[in-house]
Amino acid sequence: MRSFGALGNYIPVPGSTASLFIYKVETSQNWYVYLRCDGKTVRKSTGSSDQEIAFAFARRLANQTEATEGETLDFTFKDAADSYVKAEALRVGLGEVGARSLAEERIKLKSLIVPGIGHMALDKINRTAIAEFLIKITDARNLRFTTRNRYLIVIRKVLKHACDAGFLKSLPLFPAIKQDDRPRGYFTAEEMKRLTDQLDALARSGKPTPV
Repeated sequence: MRSFGALGNYIPVPGSTASLFIYKVETSQNWYVYLRCDGKTVRKSTGSSDQEIAFAFARRLANQTEATEGETLDFTFKDAADSYVKAEALRVGLGEVGARSLAEERIKLKSLIVPGIGHMALDKINRTAIAEFLIKITDARNLRFTTRNRYLIVIRKVLKHACDAGFLKSLPLFPAIKQDDRPRGYFTAEEMKRLTDQLDALARSGKPTPV
């Protein structure tokens, strides 16, 4: 039994012809595509419960010259990242993820990751592509390995989400997590005394001090 949408059993895909719709069935949380083209009817699972992702899937399916069952569509990393952020926002609302954690991941995605590999098809993202991206941002921004590794973790999370959502058949291999070979030096005894004396003076002054 299909769920009821804007046109009874079907929801028309925005910006498409009248022969392209998405719909749901009781046995699945995912959206399905209904496409009528050249006298043929195509029904295909989008592999996602996200309506916007389902719309994007339907448009790509309609744009293909051949709609073959089981064909992998060219979902990009940006598609997966957008879906991941929406899923994490729901988890924030449920108290499963901290809002600050999601905000930091959004910054990493928007600032460097999506501009760097957002255009790539998911099935083209492999260990080499990820390593080249990490080398590029590390050299350009002079990032420490600990910072670089945080970007790698976000990429892994997005691809894991894509795999769970059915956009990607399997996870690629990832570059190894590297330890920083530029450790910060320790404070000397004199530097430590200067630091603690200054902190004590600030604490006694009663003035608000930025952290």
